[in-house]
Amino acid sequence: MQSSGENYLIPADANIQSESFLRTRAVSMQALLDELNAAGNELNIVVLDACRDNPFGWSRSGSRGLSLVGNQPADSIIVYATAAQSVAVDGTGRNGLFTGELLKNLKTPGLSVNEVFFKTMGDVAKVSGNKQRPAVYSHYAGTAYLGPRPQDPGITPQPAPVQPAAPPPQHPVPANMVWVEGGTFSMGSDSGEGNEKPVHQVTVQGFYMGKYEVTQKRMA
Repeated sequence: MQSSGENYLIPADANIQSESFLRTRAVSMQALLDELNAAGNELNIVVLDACRDNPFGWSRSGSRGLSLVGNQPADSIIVYATAAQSVAVDGTGRNGLFTGELLKNLKTPGLSVNEVFFKTMGDVAKVSGNKQRPAVYSHYAGTAYLGPRPQDPGITPQPAPVQPAAPPPQHPVPANMVWVEGGTFSMGSDSGEGNEKPVHQVTVQGFYMGKYEVTQKRMA
């Protein structure tokens, strides 16, 4: 709720007997934003789904909804369920109209954080017949995602190289042997001598090789 132009977050178990108790038993929204600003986070996101009539009968201000945030933190996105000085629709289900549409867009893959909130703003306005229009105040110029970053459409992902499988052996292969895949490579040198010239392609077929060194002993 707001009081004298300042927004307050009221704990569910708070006993607010009069407006004068707000400063001692509620949390100043601006104080919370100041803490976020001092933390130096890369991105701060604040969602206020609380724009509704003052629940207390002692309010002297007579204003509705929440007031604008006076000092928004750097690199932050603040979202109101409805425009300042307006009242949000509670809805008929478990969640209010704003939260219901927000939850749908949070599950949409490939949307950046800014896109999630701006799409929610449009969806709420459409469903409510423009009776409720969320307000999004973004001071964040970057691009952030709550899920996996989408694949760039201009880049074709390359399949992972497939490890060649060893062909079935003609005879039982000892357990201490491994298959070495064959291939083609350039061998020789154009400036070398003898059979080193010229550079030529050599193809070696795949073969089995022992895992361990083998020693020999000359017999007398």
